[in-house]
Amino acid sequence: MKVIDVASTAVSTLPNQGSISFLSCVVVGDHIIASETGGDIHEILISSGEPSKSYADAGSYVRFVTVSHDGNTIYYSDVSAGQIYKIPRSGTDKIWVAGTTSGNNVDGPADQAVFSSPQKVVLSKDDTTAYVSTYHAIRSIDLASGTVTTLAGPTSG
Repeated sequence: MKVIDVASTAVSTLPNQGSISFLSCVVVGDHIIASETGGDIHEILISSGEPSKSYADAGSYVRFVTVSHDGNTIYYSDVSAGQIYKIPRSGTDKIWVAGTTSGNNVDGPADQAVFSSPQKVVLSKDDTTAYVSTYHAIRSIDLASGTVTTLAGPTSG
């Protein structure tokens, strides 16, 4: 994994990553939180490049990760399962947020909503809404009620 110092434009390589292939990452304090092709999520200490924590079995195809604004919760989608999850950084277990399966987009309560290949999850500034890009649509999840709504794109397909 490469790290770019924006101020100096210096590029360095984090050591000790072996054969892990990372798909996405986000910086939180002195850690990089990264998803890898095997479905795990890792926290890597920037100063040493050493993994400091792993969240095993996050999903079968975790593509993008994001973190709440307070830095305490990781959010991500499992593309093949069609589900959205979160993991409190104080623990290691994933918590289901919304989605029943991958298929045509369907709005409704979290336990009835369907996501068509959910990709990137981003959070509102107040962390009350998750926005999810899916195949052909942008969806929102009200994190208090669990209601899933299509904001842009077709409501099915």
